[in-house]
Amino acid sequence: MSMISEDSLSDGSDINAIGSDVNPTGSDINLDESDINLTESDINPTESEKDQDEPENAQIIKIYNYLDNTDVKNEDKLLNSMRSVVNDHSEESAFIGSFIENPENAIFAENPAYKIIRDMSEDESSIVFLIKGEDSEYPEIAYGLRFEECKAVDEASVTDYLDPLADHQDITYTKNEDGKLVKAEYSSDPQEYGTYDSTGVVYYDESERPVLKKYYTTSGNRYMAYVYEENKPVMICDFGGMAYKGMDDDPDTEIGMDFSIYFIS
Repeated sequence: MSMISEDSLSDGSDINAIGSDVNPTGSDINLDESDINLTESDINPTESEKDQDEPENAQIIKIYNYLDNTDVKNEDKLLNSMRSVVNDHSEESAFIGSFIENPENAIFAENPAYKIIRDMSEDESSIVFLIKGEDSEYPEIAYGLRFEECKAVDEASVTDYLDPLADHQDITYTKNEDGKLVKAEYSSDPQEYGTYDSTGVVYYDESERPVLKKYYTTSGNRYMAYVYEENKPVMICDFGGMAYKGMDDDPDTEIGMDFSIYFIS
C-alpha cells in the first residue's frame, strides 16, 4: 500500500407630470384610522412567519478538528488520521477495516467522485473516504479518521462552505451529453487573492449538487467532501494537505492528516 502526499429615456409626457400627480388631493393625504393603527399581527409576526424570513442556507453547525483534539507527540494518536493509495479491492478492504470494525453495519454511500463509509457512534466514530480516479476505479486515494463526535464545538452559522465557488474566480463548466453539470474548474489571481484555494475543481452528482472539491494550498492538495442524507447536506469534510509525519517503518504511509468535519443541523 503506497501513499501520495478541488429604457431609453421616456418622452416628455412621462417626465412632465400633470398637476394632479404632483399635488395629491386631500383624500390621498388624510388616511383613515384603520390605515394608521396596525394590529398586533402586523407588529409581531407569528413563529411560522419568522421562519419564512430566515435564509434557507443559514444552518447552524458544529465543527470537529482532528489536530485540535490530538496530542501530536503521541504517534498512536496520529494513527487515527491517515492517507493512503489503494490499488485494488483487497487493499481497499484492508484500509476500510483498519478504521471500521464492522463495515457491513456501517453507512455506505457512493457518488461519481468518492465512496464514503461511516460508523457513527456517541463514544467513537470512524469515517473513510475513497477518492476515485478520473479515468479508472483504481487507484483510489484513501483517507481515514477515527474521532469522538462529542468533542465537536458549537459554531455560529457558517454558509461559505456550502458554496464551493467564489465570485472572483474564473470558472470553466463541463456538462455531460444530457446537459447536466458534472465539473467546474476554477482559478484566481494568487497575487490578489493569495495562493490558498487559488486553483481547483468541483465535481457534481446527478442532481448537480457539489460532492467533492479538490483545491490547491501551499501545503498540498486538499479535499472538501459534501455528504448528503435525504437530499440535504449533513456534513462537509475538509481534509488533506501535508501530513504531520510519515511512519518510521513505512515512509510511504502518512499519518496525522489535517481533518475537519462540519456537522450541519
